[in-house]
Amino acid sequence: MNQLETENIINLVDRHLSWFEPKGKPQRLKGGNLNYVWRIEGKPRSIIFKYFAPHIAVAPEIPLDLQRMLIEARCLQAFSENGEFAPISNPEIRPPQIYYFDKQGHFLVIEDVENSSDNNSNNNWVFQYFSGQKAGEAIGNFIGNLHAISFKKEHLAKHFDNLGIQKTRLQLQYKAIVDLLEKAGISDFKILGKRVEELGKKYLDKGQNLIMGDLWPRSILPTPQGLRIIDWELAHYGRPAQDLGHFAAHLWMMFHRAKEQQKIEIKNMLESFFISYNEALGERKYEILKPEEIIDCSIHFGAEILVRTIGRFQSGYLYDGLDLGDRIIREALQTAALHIRSPEKLDTFSLLKYN
Repeated sequence: MNQLETENIINLVDRHLSWFEPKGKPQRLKGGNLNYVWRIEGKPRSIIFKYFAPHIAVAPEIPLDLQRMLIEARCLQAFSENGEFAPISNPEIRPPQIYYFDKQGHFLVIEDVENSSDNNSNNNWVFQYFSGQKAGEAIGNFIGNLHAISFKKEHLAKHFDNLGIQKTRLQLQYKAIVDLLEKAGISDFKILGKRVEELGKKYLDKGQNLIMGDLWPRSILPTPQGLRIIDWELAHYGRPAQDLGHFAAHLWMMFHRAKEQQKIEIKNMLESFFISYNEALGERKYEILKPEEIIDCSIHFGAEILVRTIGRFQSGYLYDGLDLGDRIIREALQTAALHIRSPEKLDTFSLLKYN
């Protein structure tokens, strides 16, 4: 759907949402990498129109499995009032409501949570509404309950089979790490690169929990009413480390680039996230979060930092514009390599370990 076709969006919305009265033209939203997203103002409230192309929106040369649209729709339906995950969806933290989806047309119409993208960028994130501790508790409880309620559910494994996305992640992230480590001058780049690639291959196998799959600041929108978790197209039936390592990596990067007054809030957020996650797992913790899983958290942590500092996802984020020789970049690269090399010796994920 190119810019000339956006006029069709209003016609599609008129056809499928009889209760919605549009006002003005759709407004293209910035900040998303994978899809094309518009806000449509109207009565009784604004809505979001999300179009899924068969490629990455910001990189049309890279194909992307359209199954991701169906996965996102299924996730949002599962969190709706009568859905399987309704018990863990509440005003404090939840995904947006789904209004309509069209499998053939490759689009979703969902609730607009009315978040300003400027307030959700980089380090100016949840802190205008929440303390780091409160936000961490809410997110940890939500993700922990999601992992627990979906644990070893065969019907969910089939319903949320998103293998195409995991194959893309293997190619774009996990297999790319060896070249990034060599570029960074890390002497044992072959050993570390192989370790990350093996992790990516593991994630092609069916896991044991529903994973959000894209747990980073731009998928967690703060509003005065609560936190809203968006962008579920990378969700899959996988392993908890991909959520835990991903979120921890982004909080580490935020901490690394934050001003001093924000560092305490970010530190408190990560700690409360881990503690609340543990509590939400309850007695299932020892089945869900085995020692191997915690090691995998660290490996994914390192891989995510690498692609955000010197990889294809540097642009528009915390390290945008910094070159390989910059002190800040070198610090991040050493931290990433260490987490891949010696995960069992670090305490980043110590709050998840057994007592």
